[in-house]
Amino acid sequence: ETYPRFDPTELTDADLDDDQLDALGAMLTDLENGVGEVDVPEAARRLRYDLCSECHRRFLRDPLAKEQRKLLHFSKN
Repeated sequence: ETYPRFDPTELTDADLDDDQLDALGAMLTDLENGVGEVDVPEAARRLRYDLCSECHRRFLRDPLAKEQRKLLHFSKN
């Protein structure tokens, strides 16, 4: 499972100045009245991969493929 990292730079002073309760109340009223949609960012995503036995072993050893990146050799063109 992977989760997005919290980025404190996403929170601004303007975010703190806004009255979040009023905004939430307006959003709920709109939803009850059938007006608009709520765009909720996906906090976590569950993915499933069916891997062959060898790929599965490699994935478990190095899920982020850090070791594989060391194996790449580029020509000096």
